[in-house]
Amino acid sequence: MHLDTIHIEVTYNAPVERVWQALTETDRIREWCFDVSAFPVKEGSEFEFRKVGRERVFLHRCKILDAEDNVRLQYTWSYPDLMIGESVVTWELIPRGSVTSVRLMHEHLLNHKEGGEAFSIDSFDAGWNDILKRSLANYLEK
Repeated sequence: MHLDTIHIEVTYNAPVERVWQALTETDRIREWCFDVSAFPVKEGSEFEFRKVGRERVFLHRCKILDAEDNVRLQYTWSYPDLMIGESVVTWELIPRGSVTSVRLMHEHLLNHKEGGEAFSIDSFDAGWNDILKRSLANYLEK
């Protein structure tokens, strides 16, 4: 395991197809997470969203590296306005009958260290834990 990698696993009371839709369909992503303009789930396609931070709005640009329906989604994660490097986010879905376990891995976080404290590993860890354990859980289990 790399020191600049976050691993989070959460099990949701939802079938794998519903979890996949939440992670990959533009309208559903907007309901629980980011306001993406479009989310084409195809290797090589790109998507963007903006997220409000404490002091400014951060543009995120991502490129799909791998997508296998109901199994795996992987994309790059970068901040083109800040020019501080690129990391990789991987979602793995594991069906377990009527529930689904989701493993999130965010790798190469030290590539963002030039951005300061807002881009620390602890900050990413707190953000992803909130997204998976609160936002996505509330959306899937409502």
